[in-house]
Amino acid sequence: MFSIPNSADPSDPIVVHLAKEYVDEATRQQIESMCGHPAVQHARIMPDCHKGSGTCVGFTCCLTPVMSPGLIGGDIGCGVSAVPLPASLMKKRNGTTKLKRAIHATIPMGNGQQNVHREPIIAEEQYDDFYQECNELALRFAQSYKEKFPAVNASVDILHCMPTYSREWTKQRCEQLGLSYRKDYLCCMGTLGGGNHFVEVDCCEEDYLLVVHSGSRALGQAIYRYWSQYVRHRVSGGGAEKVSHTAHAVDDDDESADFDKNFYLSGEMAYQYIFDMIWAQKYAEMNRLAMLSSVLAELGLPFDSRQIIQSVHNYIDFEDLIVRKGAIRAHEGEKCIVALNMRDGILVGEGLGKEEWNASAAHGCGRVLPRGVAGRTKGTKKDLEVALQRFKAEMGDVDSDTITADTIDERPSAYRDPSIVLEALHDTISETSARRYVTVVSAKGGK
Repeated sequence: MFSIPNSADPSDPIVVHLAKEYVDEATRQQIESMCGHPAVQHARIMPDCHKGSGTCVGFTCCLTPVMSPGLIGGDIGCGVSAVPLPASLMKKRNGTTKLKRAIHATIPMGNGQQNVHREPIIAEEQYDDFYQECNELALRFAQSYKEKFPAVNASVDILHCMPTYSREWTKQRCEQLGLSYRKDYLCCMGTLGGGNHFVEVDCCEEDYLLVVHSGSRALGQAIYRYWSQYVRHRVSGGGAEKVSHTAHAVDDDDESADFDKNFYLSGEMAYQYIFDMIWAQKYAEMNRLAMLSSVLAELGLPFDSRQIIQSVHNYIDFEDLIVRKGAIRAHEGEKCIVALNMRDGILVGEGLGKEEWNASAAHGCGRVLPRGVAGRTKGTKKDLEVALQRFKAEMGDVDSDTITADTIDERPSAYRDPSIVLEALHDTISETSARRYVTVVSAKGGK
């Protein structure tokens, strides 16, 4: 652990919960660039930290009255959800084959609009409970916000800006964000995406878990793009009138800009961003549950939401008012999941609620090879064959049909050694509760 001085506020240094020798210069510089930003207060960096797109991954801070869309980025609400699988299924002679078939039959994988459901798998009326949950969470948060920031709320009352989430509200908001309500919202529900998102079966002794890692899909990206464009127009002296017409055209590459101290929202616009975040984060949670329940249904197994274990790692926590980018909530006694890599599975344990960690923990191992470097496949056909052979060798006994050139940037060696992160987690996750589940089956989408 070490501290990085905050020149804007010497009383509020940024604390990094990882030994200095494991933090590269690019990551350190990115952390330093965030000092003094009005949206950053009491920042604590997790042991899986690495340079990210705009914001350091492994970042946490206390919520402030201003919001920076760049803190969370576009993968809003991304997290890991898991549900138990019966050991009897996995012990059958064809159990693994049957399970892989069920996963690939029910979950579209990979980026792009071609990798969504042709028809919605959840009827519109089934979203009514979802909208009610959004409304209840928004009201609870608004009340907490008024108590925490009374002076700010006095100028613009957050309750006056709170929407009533519903089907009609969603259709209107999708149009404003440049999204197709059917294709980008309804048909994206229950889909995985690409990058580091995965479906796995992990095992600890005789216990098996079906695990899904995914986020809010097109919705989260559109919200990020919309509000990023809004801020850019404001900073450049323009207005917001063009935002809804250009938001969908912004490239993901825009996220790679350095963390800009002028890049933030305040007042009514901050409130509107918050309420978009609530919607997207709940959508991401529902998306993971839809995938888990679809696989179980395909296997003829019941789905019990009470058995779900979940850790979200790219979000604003509207209960404890902590911002987490590549970090999970680790409150005392609460179960949490740390996803390691394609081969080494997950750690399930209970948080310790350490304030010095912002009641947070690492969400994984953290990249040591940037995606562009880890996924580089240029060269001869022979070079690619050798690279894929090494990838397969790294994966050991993991059963996977998706060890390909499209997923090579996710190979285990692209990430930090799990032992380094696990050792650092002793201060924030209970050792006595921790259970290590190793990967048995792994499935991913392409780039």
